[in-house]
Parts: sequence; C-alpha cells; structure tokens
Amino acid sequence: MRTFLFYLVSCTLSAFVGFVVAEGGYRILLQNQHPKEFIGNNADTSRPSVWFMEKSRWQYHPDYGYSYGPETISGGSTSGGKVQGCWYWPANERGNMGLIRGDYASAELKVAVFGDSFTAQVDTGPDPKGITWPDYLQDYLTERTGRTVNVLNFGRDGTGLLHMVDLARDKVAEWKPDLVIFSFITDDFTRDRFFRTPTVIDGRERVLTTQEPGTSPSLDHGSDTAIVHSGATKEWCEREAKKTGPSQDPVLLEMEATVLDAKARMTGKPSILAMDRSFLLDRILHGTPFHTTYANALPTQNPRHRMNSYLEDQRFVDGLAEVKKLGIPIALTHLAIFDELRDGKRMRGTDQDVALANSLEKAFGVPVLYTKDYGKVAPERIVAIKRSPNDTHPSVFGMQYYADAVATALKENGYLAR
Repeated sequence: MRTFLFYLVSCTLSAFVGFVVAEGGYRILLQNQHPKEFIGNNADTSRPSVWFMEKSRWQYHPDYGYSYGPETISGGSTSGGKVQGCWYWPANERGNMGLIRGDYASAELKVAVFGDSFTAQVDTGPDPKGITWPDYLQDYLTERTGRTVNVLNFGRDGTGLLHMVDLARDKVAEWKPDLVIFSFITDDFTRDRFFRTPTVIDGRERVLTTQEPGTSPSLDHGSDTAIVHSGATKEWCEREAKKTGPSQDPVLLEMEATVLDAKARMTGKPSILAMDRSFLLDRILHGTPFHTTYANALPTQNPRHRMNSYLEDQRFVDGLAEVKKLGIPIALTHLAIFDELRDGKRMRGTDQDVALANSLEKAFGVPVLYTKDYGKVAPERIVAIKRSPNDTHPSVFGMQYYADAVATALKENGYLAR
C-alpha cells in the first residue's frame, strides 16, 4: 500500500511539475509572439492621440439608445500633443444626418432609410454640406422614376438591426413613408442594443456607451464613446491647429488625461505572471490562450449578442410586427464594404452572420438585396469607395456607388412600380 501511495504521489507531483514547466514555457512563447496581449509589454510614453468634440453628438434615449440633436458639432483630432485638424459634424433640424431638400408632405414617393454609420456618414470637412448616400438616392430615384421623391435618413452610427427596428417602430408610424429601407453592413448583424449617454464623472465630461439604461451611467458599466470637452470649441481648435509644436494647453492636457484613463480601464490585459488563469489550459480547452482575458473583458463600445436568429428576440419580433402591420413595402439592402468588393464577395461573414441574414429574410418575408449584385464599379476604382486608407466608411464616390446600387436593386425588384 505504501509503495502504491508513494507511486501515486510521485506521479501526481511529476505531472504537476511538468505542467508548471509547460505553462511557464508557453507563457514565454506567448510573450514573444503576442507582446501586446500582456500589460506592460507595449507601454507608450508618448502623448496619446485624441478624437474630440466640444459636446456630445449623442443624447440618451430610453427606447432607441440615443438620439442626435439638430445642430452642428465641432471637433478635431490630435497626435503627439498637437491638434492635427478640425472638423464639423452637422445634423439637420430633424436631428438626422443628411440634407433636407424638397417637401416631404407633397412628394410622390416618400422613403425612409434606417441604417448604421455608413448611412449616417456625412462630409465632416471645414465646409460641411452634410451629404449622405440617401441624399444621392433621392436624386437617383427622382431621375429613374420621373416622380418627386423625398428620402428621410434615420441612419445612426454604431447601430445594428435590433436598434434599427426599435427606431423604425416609432418613426415609420410617425412619417408614414411609401417605402421603408433597412440598409446594413455585415458587422451590423451581431450588434446588440446599447445606450450612449453624456455625463460628468469626477468633474470630467464623458460620453459613455453602456448597456444599462439611465442618465447617470458608471464607468464600471460603460466605455468612453468619444472624448468631449466644452472648452474644445471651433475657435479653440483652429487656434491650436496653428501651433507648430506640442502644446501644453490645459484643455488639450485634460482630454489626453481622459484618453489615458479610458485606456487604462479598458485594456483588461493580464500580467505574464498572472496566477488567476492557465494560458495553456485555455488554449487546450477553448482554442485560444486568451479565453479568460476575453471572458473578463470590460464593457465595450460595440456590444454583441449571441443569437443565431432575430426571432429569438421578442422586442425585435414585436417591433417588426408593428412596422409590418402598416402595410408599407420594406426592402432589405446589404452594403458591401471595401474588403467584400475587393474579394468579389457578397458578404464576408461568420456562420452566425449567415444564420442571422437568413433569419432576417424569414422575419421580414423579403430577400436581402446585396449591393455587390447591383452596383457597378471598375476594379481599379473599388478603393475609391473608402473615405480614407484606414476608414472604410464611404467617400462621396462611395456614397454615389451605394445610392446607385440601392436604386438599381429597388427598380429591378419591383419596389418602384406605381
């Protein structure tokens, strides 16, 4: 018996020591291969870049998550302690993005478009016109139908299909259009509902993205949507932009401090010596050594749901039923982004994205119309649909591409028949 117990203890101890050695070796390998996944390995002592605005573009809304105000918000960006540029984010008097042209009440064809930031994207240059792709859609539909057309743009940045239906439930009943269009990108399928709320925490202005309702969210349950500071006015930005070197202006320093605070809270990165997890076991059991890191992640600006069908969400089902009972034709249009067009694909998505697209067609009772199938763009011009090399939101050319593709899809699928 003693021999057996000694053998058992020896084997257990050997296995434990072997695992500890394997874990230590694996951690060294991970630190070399993925240094940015660990705290302290990519410390940046330079001054942080800041994307800022003088006031929040978003206002808390208990039903839609947030709403826009009918004003132009000024803002800018900094790098290395210096303002690099100033921009302006205009909204129209209805609190929507885009232009108001013509008379909606007397239009022969009234259209309401719901979408995300690709639909809400406007010119944010120093002389903003506020043009969006639904503005071009209004022009194209007018040309192709010979009727007076008025398009309402209910695009909201960051929103997904769940949010779009929440908003449409009220707005379609209010405006009573002749056609409703839901336009979305692949990334929209899994976006969950959230709130964007301006608040003041410890004397510092914040605007937080959170999934908890209320006008006073806490930092523990939200992430910074953008950096806001009432001192970062148009005049301040233009004055700072003229400086030739790094600035010590107190407004800029306060905004940089907010960025550093947000980054410190949101990293969620472990130490290489963390004792609350096994990177090796995470890799064996879950396929990624950072499973525990991801599971412990703090609130994000882009909350995700795990459904494979929108029919699992009763609020979505009820909201869509309210829209459908109005008897207004509904079109579903998928906007192909640069990567999808470059690769010649309708949609680059996960199995969950495909399942959600199928459930969307089932829920609405109409097929998804993919702009990849209807838009025309020469291969060498595909890159021109992006706003910039690092921003896939539409440029003016991209807006025209989407508007043309959607107008063509509507016409070819009978949505424009009198």
